Amino acid sequence: MPEDRKDRREKMAKEAKTNAMRMLDRQKIKVRKWLDIPELDQYEKFVNDWHYFLKDVAASLRKENASDGTIKQINIYVLKEFYMRGFGEEVSFYAQFEQRLKEVKAVLLK
Repeated sequence: MPEDRKDRREKMAKEAKTNAMRMLDRQKIKVRKWLDIPELDQYEKFVNDWHYFLKDVAASLRKENASDGTIKQINIYVLKEFYMRGFGEEVSFYAQFEQRLKEVKAVLLK
């Protein structure tokens, strides 16, 4: 039985080397130019900011041992501020998001 395992490991190692050699001749392709997202840098910053904001809020709630009622109130507040309150067309979405994020952080993450 151990011989079979050893043979399988050697076979997998050989396949990995072969696949690595096949990958050497490939060129790097910039996916950025194929994505149909205007202002991609701002979009990436938005996604990053939103992700870490949610992580910070969750960590804060865990740290405070928040009750279910408090968690529900905070969730509703975040939903109202970012989803139900409209974004105007005269200023870019990302600028409005940054402003709202600052305001909400000031309220929630003291």
